[in-house]
Amino acid sequence: MKKQKLNAEKPTTANRPPAANLSEVLLDQDEAAARLKVTVRTLVRHQNDGVVPFIELGKAVRFYWPAVISHLIANFMVTKRTPHGPAKPGLNRQGPSRTGNQGRQV
Repeated sequence: MKKQKLNAEKPTTANRPPAANLSEVLLDQDEAAARLKVTVRTLVRHQNDGVVPFIELGKAVRFYWPAVISHLIANFMVTKRTPHGPAKPGLNRQGPSRTGNQGRQV
């Protein structure tokens, strides 16, 4: 039995989508902060907390924009707002009591 050759098209520049300009997707801290509409200080805090993925190249810090967006969508997408009140059971937004007894029962 003879093997038939498949006429699979090889990717060429004609049928390949245009590659995004790397300078548009690899951002420095100022550009990433501007796109996220936060300050650079807040962005650095998000880096340290693991909220925003980043790339370290020596001392240079860069953000691969598609990875940032997909990470935020996968981990922080809100589908329903909670009513006014504690976000999680047991958390009190008002903080400790200021009556002096600090929540102790007398």
